[in-house]
Amino acid sequence: MAHVTLEDVKIAVGQLESLGSSVSVASVRGHLGRGSATTITRHLREVREAKARERLLEPLNPDDVSPEIVERITAAAKAAGIESFRAIAEPLNRKIEEAKAALAAERQTMQQDMAQVVAESNDATERLDILQRETSEAIRREAAALAELASARDQLQKLLSERQLERERQTEELSTLRQYLTEAQSENRRVQERVEVAIGEAAELRGRLAASTERALRGS
Repeated sequence: MAHVTLEDVKIAVGQLESLGSSVSVASVRGHLGRGSATTITRHLREVREAKARERLLEPLNPDDVSPEIVERITAAAKAAGIESFRAIAEPLNRKIEEAKAALAAERQTMQQDMAQVVAESNDATERLDILQRETSEAIRREAAALAELASARDQLQKLLSERQLERERQTEELSTLRQYLTEAQSENRRVQERVEVAIGEAAELRGRLAASTERALRGS
């Protein structure tokens, strides 16, 4: 939201007064289309105080005479029975009533402005409370997510350790099996060699047996 300056409020007040519109925080804010109620209230109070000081510095005329002076003039006129003073007092009294009415209207406007400021302040406080609750909830969810992540990391580390142990066990078993296979192959070769030797010896025995049988048949 763009920043609203004192000069912005002065210009807005002048334009509203030239249009015959009431001057309030809401009307100034609506005319500018931006600004917070707190900032506009502060600048509007400065503008009104400046105008009041300017009125005090203007040359005195009957319309600007204070109510106290008017009352004194009226009392003197009544006591002296001077009719001309009554003619002066009557418009002054009307001016006083108009000033009172304007003051009451301005007081009502200021009360409305203050109520709006309070309402906006309460609304901002409520939004802040909601934001704080949402922030606390987000922090809680983040902490829960971090805890879940840590748990998952621990479980993964445990699983990796178990797999590493299983891999080492399988590697060891495979090494043992390879050793058994090597030994079995060696034993198989030794058995094969003994079988071949036995086959050779059996063939030789069969040859001897055949020769002996043939010699026996010849001798008979």
